[in-house]
Amino acid sequence: MAYLLYGKRTQPVWNKDTKEYMGPDARFAALDYEGKRVAKLADAGSFAEKADAEEWIQKKKLKPGVVVEIRKAK
Repeated sequence: MAYLLYGKRTQPVWNKDTKEYMGPDARFAALDYEGKRVAKLADAGSFAEKADAEEWIQKKKLKPGVVVEIRKAK
């Protein structure tokens, strides 16, 4: 069984590249291994065990207002 990370912004986040605020997001979206939202599940980062996904969340420094969920892949 594979596990995927889904995330969304609950408050606006400053984008350094575009110099604009992004979010908040209406829905959760799959995340890649860098923590960026992706449109296709094929581009999403997957983990073999739920513990691996939890470890990734602990190591990744998430910005304030970002919510991440671990979900089973279908």
